Amino acid sequence: QDGFFPVNMENFRASPKTPLDVSLQEVAESHLFIGIYARRYGFVPAGSEISITEHELNEAKAWKLNLFLFTLDGSHPWPEDADHVDTGERARQLEDLKRRLSDELTVETFTAPDDLAGKVKAALRKWRQEQWERTALTPERRKILGLLEDLERQAKKDLEKASPGAKLYPLPLEERPGLVA
Repeated sequence: QDGFFPVNMENFRASPKTPLDVSLQEVAESHLFIGIYARRYGFVPAGSEISITEHELNEAKAWKLNLFLFTLDGSHPWPEDADHVDTGERARQLEDLKRRLSDELTVETFTAPDDLAGKVKAALRKWRQEQWERTALTPERRKILGLLEDLERQAKKDLEKASPGAKLYPLPLEERPGLVA
């Protein structure tokens, strides 16, 4: 995953908090937000008029996170799996959300899972490159950071192999050159 650590609801652990509270906390602790909007609007908690998915987007906007938003190209055929397609009011809410996203923000469409994966990777690579350029990293420094990312990726693979399904929390890197002789 190129040094990025995705946080998704499928990997949440048991908690005394509501799913909405846990989701919003995860968004608040993130650096980037990737929104994928295809055929489901998402779960609408009791007492709310919008889905957890839309709440997460609103939270990401409130925290001024970098938003990377992807919507399914409506003209592309997609399997009609009743478990993964909203109908009625939820379908209307989803279409309304997609329309608002396209009106307000830069959104990229996708046609299939592989197409989406490629577009997400490209967007994240471009964002990372812009971050490096913004901080005026020297080629040597970029090489060092690339090596660190490779180490992180390998450590993550090793940890996942040792403890399948364990939740990994990203820790911010901090430079402390005075600690190394």
